[in-house]
Amino acid sequence: MRYVIFFATAFLFLSPLQPAHAGDSVSSQELQLGDDNTKLIVDTDKDVVRIIIEDQEQAIIDTDGLHVRGDITYGGSITDHGPVGFEERLRDREEEGNE
Repeated sequence: MRYVIFFATAFLFLSPLQPAHAGDSVSSQELQLGDDNTKLIVDTDKDVVRIIIEDQEQAIIDTDGLHVRGDITYGGSITDHGPVGFEERLRDREEEGNE
């Protein structure tokens, strides 16, 4: 299930988002990807990305960070660069893209 969250999040950033199907009761500021049981919701009114699996909210990404229901399993390492380190990494990526 954790891989589903990872791949759903990756899919969000690698593919264009489509508005929800016509007839769905969705705000014009909300984009959805998926079906009723499993979906990725980008809510620009609330500035949040929500991941729904088995019709239950499993993860939220907002300005406070990533919040998950349950465990996170990974095979690498986690490094805390802090806010300053994060901003530096963003600048480095922008510079790499401009080369």
